[in-house]
Amino acid sequence: MRLLGDDEAMQWCQSRGLSVDAKARMAHWEPERGKTLGLTVPTGQSPGSMIAMARACLLIGTQDSSEPDFGGALVWLLDWDIWSDVTERAGEFLALEITRRDGDRADATLLEYPATLFAPNEIVAAQAFLSIPLLWGWDALVVPEPVRAAAFLSHDEGITIVSATQSVAAEMKRRFEA
Repeated sequence: MRLLGDDEAMQWCQSRGLSVDAKARMAHWEPERGKTLGLTVPTGQSPGSMIAMARACLLIGTQDSSEPDFGGALVWLLDWDIWSDVTERAGEFLALEITRRDGDRADATLLEYPATLFAPNEIVAAQAFLSIPLLWGWDALVVPEPVRAAAFLSHDEGITIVSATQSVAAEMKRRFEA
């Protein structure tokens, strides 16, 4: 697990052919400039469903959607100061506790390092971390490796899945609408 600042997260995405704007609100692949292939999935379901959705988002773009296919992922928190301070404190505390193992940046804040890069053997930590924005209604960008698809979590609009190709979009549609 490695913590990244906004600039580092943007560079990580760009090095994989995924262009994002300054706050990662719009993502697209270089050859498909400005074109989004995918679907929007509503949020606001039961907590158990939201935790399952976190796992599904981490495995988008994989062949089989099983844990051995998890190649790591970038989870980039974009907006988490949406609700009351009382509500937000608990989410921020959990997010920091999950990522506190990063020795070099043990006292890092979410403002300094809003993105976390999870290794292939860290799917449980990644799912726990991603459950926070889903349960708290925060905005985030999820980019699993290998980078064939990405998910943008919006507190207003649900989850938008974007993909590099039409075939990946069709597969994601099949999985998320099942």
